Amino acid sequence: TLTNSYVTGTLTGSRPGGVFGGAVGIMGNGAIISNSYAGVNVTATDVTASDVGGFLGRSASGAGTSITNSYATGSVTAQTGGSTFTGGFMGRSLAPTNNNLYSSGAVTGPAANTGGLVGSVTSGSVTNSFWDTQSSGRATSAAGTGRTTAQMMTLATFTGASWSATATPSTTAAPPANTWFMFASQTRPMLMLEWKNLILTPHQLQMAGAAKSLSVRGFREGRREP
Repeated sequence: TLTNSYVTGTLTGSRPGGVFGGAVGIMGNGAIISNSYAGVNVTATDVTASDVGGFLGRSASGAGTSITNSYATGSVTAQTGGSTFTGGFMGRSLAPTNNNLYSSGAVTGPAANTGGLVGSVTSGSVTNSFWDTQSSGRATSAAGTGRTTAQMMTLATFTGASWSATATPSTTAAPPANTWFMFASQTRPMLMLEWKNLILTPHQLQMAGAAKSLSVRGFREGRREP
């Protein structure tokens, strides 16, 4: 199980037949991914790579396997001369449940097997999920709904798909109780759990505006300030 987690950075994989994902390569049967994001630029350099995704390479088909309330922002690159399943969020989906997902990174791969959100859906379903058609450079996907960047920064895109999302900051020092928060016309959704008193990431800095006041401790010149 992977929940309430994030990863950022760069991943380059060269293994023949390999499966690569920004956060997870292969998801096991019965595993659960929720409330997590990956901001990883993923590149598969071998033309025989199997599945490549911005968050997940390949999900499993076992009962109880699910991916919910998660997103990927990094670029995904597979060799165009191969047959790699390539997607902005995941390369190949077999999980019974995939819900409330999105991706926004640029996606490059074989024309027949590459999608803005998902490269291939072998089994299961992907519901209430989106990809940015402009930033990804992809007009199609094996699953999900493509939206422009402006639409991806519009609250109604997500609340219309039954996401627990808001663009209204809290009037108290506590953040909103919703799962997702966004600044309308300025950002795509971010997970509300990214709101923290101790700011360590750019997303946490953005999320500071989700509550009326925030006690901030930060870093300066490589040293943590009290």
